Amino acid sequence: MADRLPSMVETAGPIAAGFSACVDLVVTFGSPEYECVLAGLLSEDVAIQELSRWLLERIHQGRGGEIEAESAAFRWLEQSVHGTAELGGTGAQVAKVLASIGASQILALSDRSAMQMAVLNPRVELAGSRSTSEIVGNPPILVLEFSQGTRLNAVRSVERSTRIIVRSPDRRLDLDCDFSAVVRQRSITTLLLSGFQTAPRAALPSIHAWFDAEFGWLKAAERVVHFELAEYESAQHAFDVISGFTGLVNSLGMSLSELRMLEPSLEPVDAAASLAERFAFTRVAVHADDFAFAVSLRPIGDESDALMTGCLLAASRATSGTLALPSGLPQNTTLTLPGGVAEVSTHQNGYGVTNVPSPHTPHPKTTLGLGDTFVAGMLLSLTHQMANADTTRMETA
Repeated sequence: MADRLPSMVETAGPIAAGFSACVDLVVTFGSPEYECVLAGLLSEDVAIQELSRWLLERIHQGRGGEIEAESAAFRWLEQSVHGTAELGGTGAQVAKVLASIGASQILALSDRSAMQMAVLNPRVELAGSRSTSEIVGNPPILVLEFSQGTRLNAVRSVERSTRIIVRSPDRRLDLDCDFSAVVRQRSITTLLLSGFQTAPRAALPSIHAWFDAEFGWLKAAERVVHFELAEYESAQHAFDVISGFTGLVNSLGMSLSELRMLEPSLEPVDAAASLAERFAFTRVAVHADDFAFAVSLRPIGDESDALMTGCLLAASRATSGTLALPSGLPQNTTLTLPGGVAEVSTHQNGYGVTNVPSPHTPHPKTTLGLGDTFVAGMLLSLTHQMANADTTRMETA
């Protein structure tokens, strides 16, 4: 697979991504941060107590996740920990990955504040001028990074390498009209939608209407319109968001933990198939630490290539800590499917199931953006496949 990546980069069409670019403050979580969260339990502010309790539960279980904190609790945590500013948001991370390996991309970004522009990869394409504006940008997102084995106190260590995201309630989606105009002008048919967990439910009708007005033309096109999930406040919130994109989105993606949040009573493959059938998706892709799978109406071989491309890029980033085209399987990784997981199987209503192992390391150099890197690789492969299909149709016409 690694030897085919340069060809994918060269021949795949552009990938458009949005809609939640932000600044991440990345915090390496250790003993001082743990003591800070413990102290939050004693705060007189109930919101700080509740956030501390939620964080401790996740830390002790070795679970990642995402939460929107109350304004006061967010400010308390932001002021209590020290982080490094980096580019954040799934769409922005995907664009960054693609730009880093030389693939064509464009990012929705109307926030041109100095803080935001300072962390943006200069190779990421934007619609319009790159000049810094005077607008006040979104609040940053706090990313707490946990490395397995890190000592938190005398009796407790980090159980699993993961990360926890803490958001401010004052964030908003980045609905960039210049971006949508360029996507249409250039007939870009691969589009990534993400970040909608920040959208208030009351705003969903107007958000869905904006997307229908700006991107409704894609419904009649050969396309990959991929919706990447995140951790929503509830399954119903996620369903309310997704249902408004019926007919536009044809691909859904998420982590294994996010899938379990949506369909906790079903086995993973059955849960993914249930979502595919419920919303008439062509495919649903799920990524975990050591494998990825898709429930899809597309050819098994195409799905396998897309999943393996995503896994390879994510594993390369995890083991090296950098973004680059890998030359082969990353060193010191294992490559096995979990017990009981078949490589290929079938499901009802015409869906096929494809499982691939992901090169896995128990001690990654980074966990930040690995899911987004998987998405970037997967979309690169899907876009490459779509371009090849177009070329074949023209040659045989």
